Amino acid sequence: GACLMELGRTENSEIIFIHTEDLEVTIKGGASGDPPPFVTPDQLESSVVFACASEFRPSVRGRAVVAGEGTFAGRRTASVSCDPLFFEQKNYALIAEANEGHTLEFDHENANLRKNITRFGRKDHVLSGTLNFRNDIGMSDLIFKLDGQEYLRITIEVYPSKISYKKDYQEIIADVTAEVYNLAFDAFRRTYDSFSLSGKTGNSPIEFFTIIRQIYKDFTIAADMIIARPHHVLQSDHVVLPQHKVRRADNATLRWIEKHPEHVVRRGDAFAVDRAMAVRKHVTFDTRENRLTKYMLTQTARRLEIFRQRFMKAGIAGDEQLDAEIDRMIRGIRRRYAGNFLSGLEAEPSKAGMSLVFSMAPGYRDLFKYYLMLQRGLSVTGGVFNVSIKDMAVLYEYWCFIKLNSMLRESGYKLDSQDFVKVSRNEIAVTLVKGKPSRIRYITVKGEKIELFYNPRYDRGDKQNDTGRSQAATTTQKPDNVLSLTKSSLGRKSGSPKGYGNRYEYVFDAKYRIGADADYRQRHNGLEGPTEEDINTMHRYRDAIVYDMNRNGAASNDAVRNTVDAGAGARDGIPGPFDRTMFGAYVLFPYSDEEKYKQHDFYKSIETVNIGGFPFLPSATNMVRNFLEELISDTAESAFERATLPRGIEEKLARVDWAKRDVLILNVPDEAAVAACLDELSCAVKCDEISEEHLPIHYVAIYRPGIGIEHYGTVLYTQMDEGGNYAFKVKEWRQLPQLIAASEFGVASVAYTNMFLLENSTAYPELHLRSEAEYRFYSELKRRVKDVDYRSEDVSGFEFAGKKIVFEGGEIRLMVGKRNPVTIKVREFERRPNAEFRRVMGYLEKAKR
Repeated sequence: GACLMELGRTENSEIIFIHTEDLEVTIKGGASGDPPPFVTPDQLESSVVFACASEFRPSVRGRAVVAGEGTFAGRRTASVSCDPLFFEQKNYALIAEANEGHTLEFDHENANLRKNITRFGRKDHVLSGTLNFRNDIGMSDLIFKLDGQEYLRITIEVYPSKISYKKDYQEIIADVTAEVYNLAFDAFRRTYDSFSLSGKTGNSPIEFFTIIRQIYKDFTIAADMIIARPHHVLQSDHVVLPQHKVRRADNATLRWIEKHPEHVVRRGDAFAVDRAMAVRKHVTFDTRENRLTKYMLTQTARRLEIFRQRFMKAGIAGDEQLDAEIDRMIRGIRRRYAGNFLSGLEAEPSKAGMSLVFSMAPGYRDLFKYYLMLQRGLSVTGGVFNVSIKDMAVLYEYWCFIKLNSMLRESGYKLDSQDFVKVSRNEIAVTLVKGKPSRIRYITVKGEKIELFYNPRYDRGDKQNDTGRSQAATTTQKPDNVLSLTKSSLGRKSGSPKGYGNRYEYVFDAKYRIGADADYRQRHNGLEGPTEEDINTMHRYRDAIVYDMNRNGAASNDAVRNTVDAGAGARDGIPGPFDRTMFGAYVLFPYSDEEKYKQHDFYKSIETVNIGGFPFLPSATNMVRNFLEELISDTAESAFERATLPRGIEEKLARVDWAKRDVLILNVPDEAAVAACLDELSCAVKCDEISEEHLPIHYVAIYRPGIGIEHYGTVLYTQMDEGGNYAFKVKEWRQLPQLIAASEFGVASVAYTNMFLLENSTAYPELHLRSEAEYRFYSELKRRVKDVDYRSEDVSGFEFAGKKIVFEGGEIRLMVGKRNPVTIKVREFERRPNAEFRRVMGYLEKAKR
């Protein structure tokens, strides 16, 4: 029976001691043997398994229970259940001594561990050294050989010290697996939209059975969803009935009566029929999608039956457990297409590819995905699964990239392209490999690009860099993940090319380590967080990765471009001037308490200098998810203001004089009059329509009702003609970079704006914005809310979805009905526009929930 083994904690922290007639092995822990500080409560039980060629007496530190004893393959075994003993990144001393005359060797799958255990002096029978499992977690075999033959095997379990082994580790593996399969399915579907399902398969029976064992539960859940809510259509049938039973008629009824006049009788001044063809409508489940569903279920059950028949005859017939498992799966699948609406349908493969139902409908999409997996298999040739999943640091890095992508996909952005899931004729290959760049691109509803790069490389000089544009100014830079956003600027400066887009890049670097020692906690208010070394690396990434304007042409960001003297040294062949495209850099580290971390210096620093760290684990994704949405929804101006700029740049940025309204908007309703203005380079306005306070006029813009504003001109001079009109002589007419669309109310006769608004507006009401604060708030609001109306008659503000934003008395007020739940001082908004705007939107999001 089971027995208890008790050992007191010794001064040398002995963890394991094993004694046999030929060998003694001792493994010692650290100074006190206490586990690292991040062991979570769910890590309560570990295991150690001993297997030896002779009798032995094992001892395990602390309270341990022998869970089982016996023999296996002629060797004595003992399985011991105990508290966790071994952790990543900790040193353990190993001493092994055999009887003299024997040659003792140590073996382990990790070459570095093997090298650390060496002979003691010239004694072939004594080994010693240090075990450090680094980031390799999970089961690990320590093998001791006597005279070349395996004598003792100790199987231990290595625990992570920064995450939950029973929760986060398992969820990370599950996340990676699920997302890779999702990407593989999407790539397969995009390639095989016209693919017709058939009985032909691209994988062997063994591969088929291996896959279905993994996905059987999800496969049947998808089938159950279809059975609960099947796709159906309304079908019309025609039948000849007595007149009193006819309820519905159509054109077919009239045609039938014309062909059968014998059923028409005259009754006074009217005609009647005693029989007619009637229309009967009823719901039917006999659709192409449901016939394909039954086909997939029947084919899967058939392949399972073939697998059982073929491989039971090949020597596996004695495996009753396997036979029972196959039988259970066959019966489960057959039960789902018998005894319900599927039983009366014919199983039929699709001849026209995948329909919208199989793309969108609950159950149908998943069933189709799993069937494709069974048909074609999934060949994982990259590092995601080939790397030992025990290497926690590499696994965490893969997970961070895959989880970032998952968040973008779940936000509803349209997948445009990706390069690490490849589809060939008979397989889907995932080729994500550490050190090799990969990219995924999404498109927003506004047509802006979102690109996520894994392991991009930024070299110096003329080399083609992995993101295609930026480069390293000094040494090669290789961040883990880079998010690149291409934004169209509402505030495009004068002279920028038409359709110009600004590019903003952000580093999200995965670091599987935590600052938690006493000195670190003392410097950071007693909190754990990203290491200071990693934060310094983020500063390096942001400053070292730049954009060479001379080599690549126009600058990538207008706001920064205006701060640089483009004439200094910008000659062919000479690097520079440089433009910064890396606007923020953040460490992703394994920590779960997001609320506690909000008090950390390296979280607050994101608001001030846009460099810091985020906790990121399966149980802690809210901070990163919300921040991603903020970055993507930012306007170009807000994205620019997240960056820390050198002192003095603010003074160099172009400032708009909002009180200056020197652009006259002239309503010209007649097309002939518009043509005359453009041909004669002049236009006239009655003097009483322009007050002296609006003079002088420097520009004239032509407003055409129903169309908007396309042309404007610089005024050379203004004079009064004999008819009492102001005549404006124009130097030349220019076309605006984009049409300013007309509004419902438009220009009564004349209106006024400034040149900045004229060049950067897309709709007429925007021309009346009165201040930089209004402009900034409107540009943020327009990205997030549909159908925003600007009102400037009495009180400036915006209306959307039954709500109002009012600018009055130095305040910005949110009005919901008659309530005023949020008030912001204009000066606070000008100082912290991003944070204050998010406060308003945060209230609206909370109110929705």
